[in-house]
Amino acid sequence: MDNIQKQEFTLELIIKFLKERSGYSDYYGLQRMLTKANLFYFEAGFLADRLQQLEYAEYKPSESIKLTQKGWNFISFSYLKQHEDKQINLHELTTQNLILQNENLEYQNSAITKQKEIDDLTVENLKLQNKQFTRYIIYSIIAFVLGAIVTNLEFIYNLFVDKK
Repeated sequence: MDNIQKQEFTLELIIKFLKERSGYSDYYGLQRMLTKANLFYFEAGFLADRLQQLEYAEYKPSESIKLTQKGWNFISFSYLKQHEDKQINLHELTTQNLILQNENLEYQNSAITKQKEIDDLTVENLKLQNKQFTRYIIYSIIAFVLGAIVTNLEFIYNLFVDKK
């Protein structure tokens, strides 16, 4: 066990000890508890200060230590780390989800843009087809009239020459 793990283990024991004593103990009671548990890694005052820094307890040096509401709600450091990891994972997944949603919206926007281009090209194509069809009809009528004139050219010539 490294130094941090030893400290966390000891702090958890102190919080458990304080919860068993209705959240309060005098400084010497804390020292006796650490001695009985054979925990000589850290001094009782240092540990009490650490709990106060973490806002788990209120500590009056060499007098008393009392749990705060945060101390009463404390479960364990491993639980806090798991909860923190879950929050980090949730944040990462939320970020990834937003990125994917953004990509999806960009794709939808590009699809809408492409569909608009297709619609515009379809309209232009229909206009060109209408022009071509109109020319075809006009050329067909002109060809029909010219064909009728050429076929009946002798008759038309005789019609105009006879009138003179």
